[in-house]
Amino acid sequence: MKQMDSKQRNIVRKAQKAGVTIEQYTATEALAHLREFQQLRSETQQRAIDHNRQASMLLKSDKFFADILTNYDSTLYLAVVNQQTAAVALMLHSGKTTYYYSGGSNHELNRQTGASAYLIHYAMCDAAARGQHWFDMGGVPVNPEATHPAYGVYKFKQSYGGEYMEARNGSFVINKLKYTFLNQIKKHRRLLRLMSKTI
Repeated sequence: MKQMDSKQRNIVRKAQKAGVTIEQYTATEALAHLREFQQLRSETQQRAIDHNRQASMLLKSDKFFADILTNYDSTLYLAVVNQQTAAVALMLHSGKTTYYYSGGSNHELNRQTGASAYLIHYAMCDAAARGQHWFDMGGVPVNPEATHPAYGVYKFKQSYGGEYMEARNGSFVINKLKYTFLNQIKKHRRLLRLMSKTI
């Protein structure tokens, strides 16, 4: 808590006072909550797209997430208030690191309670209790200006007191035809979204 931005600490305390509780599920137990996880992810993506047309959380199928939840070291966290799920997050664990893979929230409930902030804080504490040394919150824009569409994501992650680290990445192409096809789909995301809404 000491490393967190004071505003974020206050939001975590607000969530605790509001009665937000954190539930965590692993393996097959998590499958019962897959639908609400997907629903909140979808709502969150739509809000991100409304704010930034280039945004994408790459919505994946239930089968994809069911495979992660049942075959990999993962934890599904739910922030619940008054028997309603306000926020969700899927964490992956490997070696000494917990990775924040994906999440979402009910905008109004989260705004009222600060559930998302509390959920992340709880997951960090849980990772430490597991004996893990690192909590990877995922990518952010490199040195974004306040006008950058993803600046809010950067500030949110920065507010937990973490250290910004640059990492190199790349692609190893196994099937060139499929790789080219998928890249073309990514380039035309906006067109595909528009088509899916009219079908």
